[in-house]
Amino acid sequence: MIEVRNLNEARAKVFWDEKPEQVVAFLQSKGGGEKEALRFVATFRRERIASLRKSGIRLLILGGGLLALSTTQFLILEVAGLWRLMLVAGIFGLILIVKGIFCLIIPSAEKGGLAKKDY
Repeated sequence: MIEVRNLNEARAKVFWDEKPEQVVAFLQSKGGGEKEALRFVATFRRERIASLRKSGIRLLILGGGLLALSTTQFLILEVAGLWRLMLVAGIFGLILIVKGIFCLIIPSAEKGGLAKKDY
């Protein structure tokens, strides 16, 4: 039986993108069996992927909003001379959309901890 605090630490290790083998070894060192440790690590990896996909959706919404706003404002402010600012906002929106698509399609490609992924 693995203690809750050890499970929380293992979850954190998975969320910080440690290798599954290392997390399984950690859980086994804390008194868990291999089968139990593998089951927990698989669950934690699914949670990590779900979290990355959620970030991807957030990026798509934010990027789409920025792109729509900048396009609308670009058409209105073209004569006011602020079109450069709207162009930068539109490019940033496109970058967020691309990142969001990658987070949705290939969440395992995102490396590193999830704390920096909170957009």
